[in-house]
Amino acid sequence: QVLVLYDMLGITQGRLPRFVKDFMSEGGSIPGAIMAYVDAVRDGRYPAPEHTY
Repeated sequence: QVLVLYDMLGITQGRLPRFVKDFMSEGGSIPGAIMAYVDAVRDGRYPAPEHTY
């Protein structure tokens, strides 16, 4: 699996893979979204069961 930056920022058009989470909605900005991603991975909150196949 590859997590593309555009996908995790929620700016990709069309259908997203199941493992993608919109971190922009949490972070509010591109730097905030990246920090939200880093924090979620470090804390073990991402990927969650809903983000896996």
